[in-house]
Amino acid sequence: MGLNAISKWFLRATPSLLFLLFVFGYLAEVLVSRALIPGRHAVLLEAVSVLDGAFVLVWMSSAGSFLNSIIPPPSKFNLSIFRAALVIMALYPLFASDRFINYPSSVYPISVPFHVLAWLCGFYVINLLSKSLVLAEARNVSSFFDYAFEFLLIWVFPVIGVWFIQPRINRLYSKSSNSLAVSNGPTYGAIDASR
Repeated sequence: MGLNAISKWFLRATPSLLFLLFVFGYLAEVLVSRALIPGRHAVLLEAVSVLDGAFVLVWMSSAGSFLNSIIPPPSKFNLSIFRAALVIMALYPLFASDRFINYPSSVYPISVPFHVLAWLCGFYVINLLSKSLVLAEARNVSSFFDYAFEFLLIWVFPVIGVWFIQPRINRLYSKSSNSLAVSNGPTYGAIDASR
């Protein structure tokens, strides 16, 4: 499967642990924004905000890579495009920050298309995750309505969706890990036919 330790952690994490991680990230952002003098230390606030958003993006990357590895080959998606969409989503806060918005009007022709592109990438990533989750659970997908509920849950993942989506990811990961361990395990009682 080739997942790194961070991806494995996110795939095995309980919904309550992820919820607390997202809530603490949000609370840190709120506390930093209230403690800072307006106009000063804006970089610190942006750093905390980016860190908060990074948790969701890393979860999306982990879930997407894992789900793509277990769905049937005709349904697999291009991981390079998926990761590029995640990078664009990660860069979006930089273009949405006050510092960038207050730049001269010569920057607006760049920022508006980037905002639109980032939102389209968000829809793309959420669409792939929700569709792949339904496919991984061995259900047939013929239209968007087959995975629309999962789409909405991933859209509101940090608050509500985590309680419904993460247990399903946990089950799939556990099942995949168990089947991998069984297939790589020793073969007791195998007959050596070469004799």
